[in-house]
Amino acid sequence: MKSAQKHSSWESGIKGKITFYSCIAMFFCVYLSSAQDQIICDSEFNFFGVDMDENNGNGSTNSTYEWSVFENEFDGEIIPQTPSSNQIIIEWDNTPAGKYTILVQEVNSNFVCESDPQQMVIDLKDLFPEDILGPDFVCEGETIELNHPFSENGNWTLENENIGNIDQNGNFVGLETGYVIVNFSYLNNGCEFLVSKLIQVQPKPQPKLQGQEICIDRDGKEIVVLDSGLSQENHVFEWYHNDQLLTISQNHISVSDTGEYKLQVLNSQTGCVSEVITTKVTEFPRPSISADVNTDFHDNQRIVVNIENPQNYLFKLGDGEFQDNHIFQNVTTEGLHFISIIEKEGCFSKEIEVTVINYPKFFTPNDDGTNDTWNIESLKDDPTAQIFIFDRYGKFIKTITPTSKGWDGIYNGKRMPTDDYWFRVEYTDRNDGSQRTFRSSFTLKR
Repeated sequence: MKSAQKHSSWESGIKGKITFYSCIAMFFCVYLSSAQDQIICDSEFNFFGVDMDENNGNGSTNSTYEWSVFENEFDGEIIPQTPSSNQIIIEWDNTPAGKYTILVQEVNSNFVCESDPQQMVIDLKDLFPEDILGPDFVCEGETIELNHPFSENGNWTLENENIGNIDQNGNFVGLETGYVIVNFSYLNNGCEFLVSKLIQVQPKPQPKLQGQEICIDRDGKEIVVLDSGLSQENHVFEWYHNDQLLTISQNHISVSDTGEYKLQVLNSQTGCVSEVITTKVTEFPRPSISADVNTDFHDNQRIVVNIENPQNYLFKLGDGEFQDNHIFQNVTTEGLHFISIIEKEGCFSKEIEVTVINYPKFFTPNDDGTNDTWNIESLKDDPTAQIFIFDRYGKFIKTITPTSKGWDGIYNGKRMPTDDYWFRVEYTDRNDGSQRTFRSSFTLKR
């Protein structure tokens, strides 16, 4: 019924509860006791009902119920929810705050008498829940302050404490990236409210500099690239060299100066700032390197590279593959060999030379341009070295030096036949400077 139907003929006398009846057979009439006064905290709508446990919730059999609001200030609508109208919703709409008397009259078609109307006093509060104040997001690991007009009388709670936590002063700390609902419950003039706010915990940028230490070889400075690992889009980069802000704001920088470099990154969309990360560009000390060959004139010689902390390097002999071991076994080829050494982090590389002292086992003096002479060229750096050649019977044939052309298989103008020939070499040991003598044989093939 609309607000115009506020009064019936029996309303004028009711200011309080009426407990008398107008007919004698009063035990046939239904008497509804008055309900206690209620407080309504907003002006949307509320549910009311009588005799809800009778006749499947429709009230007394053969009864209908007439509802009204006594005060003229009521500006709303009464909406029946059952055929008998024993249950209703009142929409208060624009009704001003104040106290209002709700009346309900039961009318039963089987009886002439009517019970007195029941009444309930409603204290309509013009109160609405007030929103939580503060930011809608926070960066991971940081704190925001949330406020509410009734902060001193309310209680803060969270629906997911893995995402963040909040104290009773409204200080919210973001723990993990994600969304969480913050609730605040409070009382206002007897009305209890619960308000919520969705908070997003946003991630901080996570820059990563490649390697904790980057080196520059003192033999020649090289350009080193420090890369943040983040895209340029939506990020602002602050680079520092020895605590001095650089003018570059790129996701990577090229440097050639040693020192400490720092980086901090701002996400321009979220406002989240990364932790400060640090790396060092250092001058790599050039290591001292040498190599030893264990036994001269041995068929399977061993080369040992001498370097401090060899486990930090890779080694390669000639055109072979790089290996972790700094020792090369079973080296059979005489003469000059090149050994490549590189630092595993790429900070240093060097190539050294080592000579394996040995002799050719044969030569073929047939003027084809290959192996036409015999000599011990691996001793060419020893100015003291001399080689004496003999035939198989011990007859002296020729003296040569490692720096000479060598023996071409000619003796007294004659070509010597295919046979084994002997030699004796006298030289200076390159390791300890002592004088050495070695004897062996080789084959002349025609």
